[in-house]
Amino acid sequence: MGSAYSIARGMLRICAFEQRGKFSRLDNTLLSRANIYALSWNGLVMDDNVMTIENTPEMRSFIQLWMMSGGMVLSTVNHILEDGRTIELPAMPGRDFKSEIIALSESFNKIVSRLK
Repeated sequence: MGSAYSIARGMLRICAFEQRGKFSRLDNTLLSRANIYALSWNGLVMDDNVMTIENTPEMRSFIQLWMMSGGMVLSTVNHILEDGRTIELPAMPGRDFKSEIIALSESFNKIVSRLK
């Protein structure tokens, strides 16, 4: 199995090299359709040490969510910051929104530090 795996990886590298020219000239129509596969040709040559949309379902989901709503979320957060008032969150049994948002902030900071 090891040799078949090596051959397959080698073929993918050759394919990636041949495709590099096509992917380096992405046009705006692909990008405007939120086609996450158009944003990366790196998936053709997998590096197990790097998390990508091609090798991690969670990363693919995150990127899809961010591409659909990220701009709106960022805009909303900026408006909340500009307001400057203290924030009162609604109570919901079994949920602690403040703790969840703090955990999200800490996790997001760690993710941002890992971006290449």
